[in-house]
Amino acid sequence: MTNAEPPKRLLQVLLEDAKDFPATMFLGTVWVIVFGLMIAFRLMSTAPLPSLQTLLLGNIGGAHSFGDLSLNELYRGEIWRVVTCTFVHYNLLHLGMNLYGLYQLGSLVESWYGAGQFLAIYLVIGGGGNVVSALLRHAQGMEPRMHSGGGSTVVLGLVALCAVMGWRARSRIGDHLRGQMVGILVFTAILGQLHPMIDNWGHAGGALVGALVGFMHRILIRTADRPVAWWAGLLASVVMLLCGAAQWRDSRVEASYRPRVLAEEKRLKAMEQLTFELIRLTGFYQQVVMRSELEQAGFVPKSLLVTNQKATRPVTVGASILFNVPWATLRAEQARYQAILEAAAPTLGSSPTEDDFQQVRRLLAKASERPPTKLVARGFQFHLAALIRRASQDLLAAQGRRAELARKAGIN
Repeated sequence: MTNAEPPKRLLQVLLEDAKDFPATMFLGTVWVIVFGLMIAFRLMSTAPLPSLQTLLLGNIGGAHSFGDLSLNELYRGEIWRVVTCTFVHYNLLHLGMNLYGLYQLGSLVESWYGAGQFLAIYLVIGGGGNVVSALLRHAQGMEPRMHSGGGSTVVLGLVALCAVMGWRARSRIGDHLRGQMVGILVFTAILGQLHPMIDNWGHAGGALVGALVGFMHRILIRTADRPVAWWAGLLASVVMLLCGAAQWRDSRVEASYRPRVLAEEKRLKAMEQLTFELIRLTGFYQQVVMRSELEQAGFVPKSLLVTNQKATRPVTVGASILFNVPWATLRAEQARYQAILEAAAPTLGSSPTEDDFQQVRRLLAKASERPPTKLVARGFQFHLAALIRRASQDLLAAQGRRAELARKAGIN
């Protein structure tokens, strides 16, 4: 036997299985193609290449664009994802284990009911199982942004179907099949409790729907060679194609909105930083005023006041450090706040806070020159409070715009 023969033999077996179990082999091929496209899109994007560990065990990314599922998306009406998520896998181990389960159980079930009815069973178990899973998650109050995907919902449904069929067969072979399938269900449930990343509710939903299909075994056997089986397969194929088309359209819409969402997020972060700096400016102004008063007062020895050396700690509010912060550091921080205000002039310097903005800039510039009166200091805080309110209002508006764009785009 040469080294070239095993691959040829494997290919021959796969081609024979494709003739005997076309639906199972076709669905498995689609899983592989989708996974390959996810990797290809990752390579074409600006994201860093996935490591070998990520490829084998982690999350290669991009599953959302290919149709994985979260409660948020169902709340938005993206019901097609209960079907498309069965074609999405996050790593090679995830794909390989589910492919093995589909190959073993799918070919068995397809041999009983035929290709057409197996396609319908895949749709019913996959879609129905994920609907049940979503309802259970919602009832449990689980995180609506958590994503899930993979063909394990279908595989566990096939396991439960075979378990019910074996139980109802009341034969030695049936008992053996039932025992194996129940063992798989128990092992998967235990594994799901030990590993938080496993979708227990998806497995439970698929198993529940698969068990219900198992009670229809005799009906499905009788109709396996009838036209109704062909029509069931055709209808299931059309539904799955429509779900795929809906996901493709949703991904295109999302891609068209994404640059605007990213730009809005950038503005949002800038506004958050501006609001934070304005709040800090309140304390900094108080510190500069107090230091200036100490400089002008005659009761503080000059030897206790640090003037030129570099500060050993950051500038913060508090009288305890007024003696050991150099004026050079305070003036540098003052210049930084003046630069922040200058950059915010297009927004804060416009109506209705134009006067407040000018007053804050003027009083901040004079704070280190001579101690302001209490009235002037209160005036600064009054005008600064108006700027903070304006910045907070702009921040809320930006958050609303971002949320609206994300809603239209279907981005969590």
